[in-house]
Amino acid sequence: MVLSELQIAMCEKHDAEYKPCMLSEIAGVAIDTVGLQPIQGVRLEGVKGETGWYLWAGDYSDTDDFFKPVHLEHIDKFFPEVKSYLGLGAGYKFIIDDEGYEDVWYEGCS
Repeated sequence: MVLSELQIAMCEKHDAEYKPCMLSEIAGVAIDTVGLQPIQGVRLEGVKGETGWYLWAGDYSDTDDFFKPVHLEHIDKFFPEVKSYLGLGAGYKFIIDDEGYEDVWYEGCS
């Protein structure tokens, strides 16, 4: 299945409108957390060139350098597991782990 089809299927599963991201766009990725569990993501309203996605694993940190800008074309190096979730729109959050746990919800944007 093509990536866009996976993302559309994820949106349909959660009754969400499909909001695609371009591979050239940037997400905030907590690179130092790669390998930890669970993996989490939140999508805020993006600005031009940015997806609005922030992705991390393990515990969240509010330090200034927690997230690094990463073009989505490189997401496989960090969190390949999240690709099917990236079509969810602003206000969505998810938590997944390597044992099959999945929680996806809409919290809205503040």
